[in-house]
Order: sequence, then structure tokens, then C-alpha cells
Amino acid sequence: MAEFLLSLVIIAAALAGLGLGRLFGRPGLRGSCGGLTGDQSCACKDAHQEKSAP
Repeated sequence: MAEFLLSLVIIAAALAGLGLGRLFGRPGLRGSCGGLTGDQSCACKDAHQEKSAP
């Protein structure tokens, strides 16, 4: 039971740290392009091209 509570506290502290970072203007977590699926299409490619277009 102690191990469960310790892991719960650690996970809650990590989520609180991510939330505080987001509140102070840091960028949020981003997804990846590809991953374990091995798919050659990149879901992020379209969004990246939109940002870099003049």
C-alpha cells in the first residue's frame, strides 16, 4: 500500500509541475510524428509547414 501511495504522490507531483510550467507560459507537450506504427505519413508535417510559411 505504501508503494502505491508513493507512486501516486510522484505522479501527482509530475502532473502539477507540468501544469505549473504551462501556467507560466512554457509550451505544452507535443505529439510525435510516426512512432511505433511505422507509418510514413507525418501528422505534424502539415502544421509545421503552416507555421513556417511566409
